Amino acid sequence: MLVFFFLLLWGIFNFGFIFVIQSMMTTAAEDGARAALRYQPATSKYVATNLRANAAQQTAQQVAGVLNGLAGGSITTTVKSKPCSYNPRHLTCFSVQVTFPYGQHPIIPALVNFPFIGSVGIPQQLTGTAVMQVDNDNLRQD
Repeated sequence: MLVFFFLLLWGIFNFGFIFVIQSMMTTAAEDGARAALRYQPATSKYVATNLRANAAQQTAQQVAGVLNGLAGGSITTTVKSKPCSYNPRHLTCFSVQVTFPYGQHPIIPALVNFPFIGSVGIPQQLTGTAVMQVDNDNLRQD
């Protein structure tokens, strides 16, 4: 009975931490995507797109920085900019993805003393993704 109670308590804590970390990954991606909206002075649309992508990546990394210490510095941030599939002539989409390899660096360690329980319910990675669209006419001001 006591073993079941501790197993249940471990599950509740583990789920809570995973839920909070997933929320933080999504928040970091959203903040990074919002940073892509900020005007970047540039001489061409290509340079403006790259500057916006860099700003998005730096912002996402800064927001996820709190968790990066817990993850052993293994949180990765990827920013891609490409024409939006639904309006490629007029819109550019910035996609920000923040990934935490939770299986390698779990906040609460897996239960190894119980057969088959240690790997159940622990995701290998947590990912937050956000996409922001920018009107191509607003990438830079002429």
